[in-house]
Amino acid sequence: MAPHHTVSQSEPEKRPAAFFRRLNSGRYSRFYLIVACLILATLLCFAFVDIPSAQLDETIANTSWLVTLGHVATKAGARVGGFILSAIVVLLAWRWWKRIAVTILSGLALQTILTDIIKHVSGRPRPEALDTMIAFYGPGHHYKSFPSGHASFAFMLAMVAAAYFPRWRWLAYGGATFIALGRVILDKHFPSDVVFGALVGYVAAYLFLQIWPPRPPTASDHSVAPGHSLNTGATPGDHTTD
Repeated sequence: MAPHHTVSQSEPEKRPAAFFRRLNSGRYSRFYLIVACLILATLLCFAFVDIPSAQLDETIANTSWLVTLGHVATKAGARVGGFILSAIVVLLAWRWWKRIAVTILSGLALQTILTDIIKHVSGRPRPEALDTMIAFYGPGHHYKSFPSGHASFAFMLAMVAAAYFPRWRWLAYGGATFIALGRVILDKHFPSDVVFGALVGYVAAYLFLQIWPPRPPTASDHSVAPGHSLNTGATPGDHTTD
């Protein structure tokens, strides 16, 4: 007689509980540490970096190669450039392309919503309109400097790319940093805008990478933080050991 098989709770019912258990586990202390560091970096930029950087706008404007880099970075993080970068990441994922595409689209939707809400609530002028004080006018104003949408998108995409291609994570994060710095160079954002934008993008990508990890988990897999290869099987771009 075959052993009795107990029917476990269905996957849709287990997934939310498992998701929040993973977020509350010590395994994800690095995630919380990175979030705390980015918040601290944002506050430090508010206090010590934002105004001095805004006052350098004329110096930067007279440095043609910096301005050129700023425009290149801005175009890379804009709609067309962002679509091209996203398409490249999806195509490189090969047979995981559907999974990574869903993750990127979901992360894009979340980071866009969060960024727009915070922009509306904060009402911060761009540095080109304000270089003598730090001001947040709140809802009801057309100011939308904080946080940077380019930075939030760039770091969301970089986070997803780093999870699927751990060997190339520094290229992904370097590209995201380049896009973010381009907005500061062109005097479109304060440094704190892009740092907090990076935080928004990082959190958005992280949450969806918990729901759709780089490789569908098996029963023997344990939760692995994004950016780390799983113990069984290989993720795209991680075919050999470092």
